[in-house]
Amino acid sequence: MKKAGFTLVEMVVVVGVTGIIMAAITGVLLNSFKTKNRVNVADLVEQNGSMLIAELRKNVVNGVVSNCLGPSVKVLNKSDQGITTISCAGNKIASASGIPSVSVDLSGSNVTVDCTDSAFATCTTVGGKITKVVFTFTLSGGSAVAGPANFVEKEFVTEVATRD
Repeated sequence: MKKAGFTLVEMVVVVGVTGIIMAAITGVLLNSFKTKNRVNVADLVEQNGSMLIAELRKNVVNGVVSNCLGPSVKVLNKSDQGITTISCAGNKIASASGIPSVSVDLSGSNVTVDCTDSAFATCTTVGGKITKVVFTFTLSGGSAVAGPANFVEKEFVTEVATRD
């Protein structure tokens, strides 16, 4: 009389095939999580960079650039005649204005700023008047310690034409 059931060889084959399928699924899931994390960090860097560029443009366009010294730009505000200083120092880009001077970190806390002091702001002068300001900085986000897939670095360069 033959008993119904599976042999040991059949069970080993089924467990082996199941293990291979599970390993493949785990690899696909891990790669999708890494990709999602990298995209989120890249979006964060891009959003902070875009916001920072918009703020730099707004400050320059709404004022008269009076001084451009590499790590900082001084802008005379047309509305209140106050002076705003935009500077890059200490791994942040900040705007300081008013009396007493109030400094606002424009770069945000989720990203790291890297700007060479001499190259952050470059001004073009025509006839003794500053006509264009070029801002150059690099933002990075994520953690290189967690692996290169979790670290994003992007250089931003923007040119702002000044107004009278």
